[in-house]
Amino acid sequence: MPFLGLAASLCLIAGMVVAIAPPAGAAPVWSVGTSPSPAGPPDGFLAAVACPSATSCLAVGYSGHSTLVERWNGTSWSISASPKPAGAASAALHGVSCPSTTSCFAVGNYTASTQKTLVEHWNGTAWAIVTSPNPTGASSAALNGVSCLSDTNCHAVGNYSASSTGKTLVEHWNGTAWSVIVSPNPTSANFAVLSGVACPSTTSCFAVGTSFVNSANNTLVEHWNGTAWSVVTNPTSFGVLSGVACPSTTSCFAVGTTGSGPNTLVEHWNGTSWSNMTSPNPTGFVYAILTGVSCPSTTSCYAVDRYSSGSAVKTLIEHWNGTSWSIMTSPNPIGSDIPTLQAVACPSTTNCNAVGNHYGAGNATLVEHWNGTAWSLASSPPGTSQSALGQVACLSTTNCFAVGHYVSPSSGGKTLVEHWDGTSWSIVATPNPSGATDASLDGIACTSTTSCFAVGNSTAANFTSKTLIEQWNGTSWSIVSLNPTGITYGGLGGVSCPSPSSCFAVGQYSTGSDFKTLVERWNGTSWSIMASPNPSGAFSLGLNGVSCPSTTNCNAVGNSSQQPLIEHWNGTSWTIATSPAPAGPANLTSVACATTTSCEAVGTYAPSGQRTLVEHFNGTAWSIATTPNPAGATNAVLGGVTCVSATNCFAVGNSSTSSGSKTLVEQWSGTAWSIVTSPNPAGATDSSLSGVACPGAANCYAVGTYHANASDRTLIERYA
Repeated sequence: MPFLGLAASLCLIAGMVVAIAPPAGAAPVWSVGTSPSPAGPPDGFLAAVACPSATSCLAVGYSGHSTLVERWNGTSWSISASPKPAGAASAALHGVSCPSTTSCFAVGNYTASTQKTLVEHWNGTAWAIVTSPNPTGASSAALNGVSCLSDTNCHAVGNYSASSTGKTLVEHWNGTAWSVIVSPNPTSANFAVLSGVACPSTTSCFAVGTSFVNSANNTLVEHWNGTAWSVVTNPTSFGVLSGVACPSTTSCFAVGTTGSGPNTLVEHWNGTSWSNMTSPNPTGFVYAILTGVSCPSTTSCYAVDRYSSGSAVKTLIEHWNGTSWSIMTSPNPIGSDIPTLQAVACPSTTNCNAVGNHYGAGNATLVEHWNGTAWSLASSPPGTSQSALGQVACLSTTNCFAVGHYVSPSSGGKTLVEHWDGTSWSIVATPNPSGATDASLDGIACTSTTSCFAVGNSTAANFTSKTLIEQWNGTSWSIVSLNPTGITYGGLGGVSCPSPSSCFAVGQYSTGSDFKTLVERWNGTSWSIMASPNPSGAFSLGLNGVSCPSTTNCNAVGNSSQQPLIEHWNGTSWTIATSPAPAGPANLTSVACATTTSCEAVGTYAPSGQRTLVEHFNGTAWSIATTPNPAGATNAVLGGVTCVSATNCFAVGNSSTSSGSKTLVEQWSGTAWSIVTSPNPAGATDSSLSGVACPGAANCYAVGTYHANASDRTLIERYA
């Protein structure tokens, strides 16, 4: 029997199934193994930063579903552990203010049954949650910004929802407790939100934001006079104000964007009234936005965010020199699609830190530093990259390859291959297409120790995605095929090799309109495109996995118009097979065929929340199999499947509850599917398995990713 590639999710040793018996008296179980993750930046988003001194800064935001804090000690940035409310499905911090180096308040929100306000306090050693109120009758509430004059005097601003309307929210800290303070809302506003606040004295605070009136976003400024908040007239009606800084009671700067263009927007308070200031926009811009501002003096301010030139998004930093605003040169991470700076803090005119995030192959925190002469990219806290493994193939119990991708801190997304030698997993060098800003390997199949194919895709600087095929010759990996002629966008998700001279890779492609199915074939010498059908009138087609028990028998699975799609190869042509459609949108991600008359295809469907989906082929027709879902899970997904025999299969994925996602393993006994206990790494907030291979009946490897300490890390679990 030939070896089936892991995108087909079936792993055999050349010519036979190897059954390894567990130790006498011990049943095999799943356990977490050690797998390497390349070094890289933290995964997450930094929304605000405060610097009480030149050698002390705290930047806050979120990573995955948890709060994130990074700390600057004057030499380097490190991650500072911050709590997540008990029972919270997600939590994020949006603003921070530090009246001293040993006292900071960070504000945001968390979601349990509803969205609620969140306040955390730093005492110089650790972060702790501080009780904060929510307005009576609020269905959701969040705090977006905070300003603290002292340890006993802070104002936090945000918004809440009640009775289908959005209202401004202001809370005050008196040194003992937080309380809600009455804040006004513009007349006729459907919703209003306060995004930032600055308090130059105990009797003067300005909060800025936006309100939605007469089908338009209008700028909003409110003032605290020591007794009450009131709406203040400001010169810009159509637009959004996001940040405010007040170097004195008679000088404040508010930044944002106008509603048309959009263009940068800066307003100034002179102690009596607000007025518009002229602020530049980059040459050739499509849009330009300012979100954060910091003013170390009345004659020196820095405002930050991003702009688009149409073909790319770049960071934007502007400076006020006391007379005019001008654009400064600012760096952009290599391979980043959308770098953004959300906030800036300047303890002096020659020391600033701007924070945000950037999207390349993934999501990474971004910090830039001003030394009085130039802006530069700051080193992220040391840790692992955003790494994930998608599929695995095993030639024997001592020879497996797992494929995936990781995010390089300097050059975007890269292909990732790890190898198991029977003792440990190690990273194997793999090439990346020239000029690619992102590359990933999503499927793998091996026919011998000197022949493996890994398939995936790469993305160029112009955002076009291309198919990618790499080959292992026993010594090294090399690129053997890039995008076929005529394909503008394309990607391959799975591959299966029934013989050394016959492999099938599946995916999707587009020539500029909608996506279609894509099948490529290896004839022992080269890869070429095969004709594959597309259902009439269908949209968003694609094939995710393929399994070939022989050179004349393959099954490929995917989706068409949000319903399962199965195609069959009979040795001559590909045809669409009849596949049952469950209630709600559905997708098949992987397939494994133990024989030509026994296949299992796995995925998910969504009648109300995601549920596991398995379809079974009995040699004649496909039918939906009954599969379990973990108790209390709001979502459950199966991403990979492998079959040692027609009566022994494993499917892997994840399930989600209010506390995050966990690994999910299910087993087919030939009669029924059942959940098998699977572990999650210590400290993981989210874990998921996407591929599985079994070189023996009692020896399997499942691969995926987990999130911990602000990083996505490779995850490998072993069944033995």
